[in-house]
Amino acid sequence: MNLQILIPRIRDGVAIVQKSELRWVESARPGQRLAAVYGDEVTGRFLGMVEFDAMATTGLHQHLDVAHSYFLDGGLTDYQGSVQTGDYGLNLAGATHEAIAYRRTLTASRLDGSVLFDDDSTRAPTVHTGAMRGKIQVANSDILPDRNINLDSLPWETTGQKLVRRRLIFDYFLTPHNRRAVCLQLLPGAQIHPFLCKGMVDIFVIGGAVLINQNLVSVGGFAVLAPEAVLQISTSYGALLIAWADGPSQWLESEEPDLFGF
Repeated sequence: MNLQILIPRIRDGVAIVQKSELRWVESARPGQRLAAVYGDEVTGRFLGMVEFDAMATTGLHQHLDVAHSYFLDGGLTDYQGSVQTGDYGLNLAGATHEAIAYRRTLTASRLDGSVLFDDDSTRAPTVHTGAMRGKIQVANSDILPDRNINLDSLPWETTGQKLVRRRLIFDYFLTPHNRRAVCLQLLPGAQIHPFLCKGMVDIFVIGGAVLINQNLVSVGGFAVLAPEAVLQISTSYGALLIAWADGPSQWLESEEPDLFGF
């Protein structure tokens, strides 16, 4: 993978992008902007924020791999229905749709692969890194494009770590990947035991702040954790995170359940 960290601050296997360091750029489509933490023009991998003005549309597109969007504000509507603030939207490979934002909308998003846009020359390309233009395959009418989840409705699970609990968002069942998307809540004073990342881990801080290897990641910020990095995560006053893990964790000092739910 040729991931380009657009705003690096790398120390001990951790790249951190605070919200104040995000660089917003206009999309080729009117009314859309993005702030990329990283992007891969070849594979279409993307991590960052996407913003829509009221009445902006995404354009007709087909997802070639899993896409994740946590709705921080606003919402999008397609032929399946609407997704709103506090919801987590999933689009699996083959999902085909066009969405509109009826009000200003902001998402924290990760794409696991490219998005194919209709090759009609009247349509502008997408905002996302690695987007392609081409012939969209006929959508399967038996499969709706969205899996929308209200994050607060998911049950909490124990993690084996004191003062840390987890919501499993997506286990990648029926995909070619062995990954996890989870929400982690660290209560004040939580200290996760040292562990080794067996794959890359992306983190977005919904609320509060965390220390990752003594690097502060504040609310609205992102962290990218390198494969094989040894990590220590803690918080003084509490934190709520979304974590996208490309592989399981390996504890260095104990045998405990996997942090990300593998």
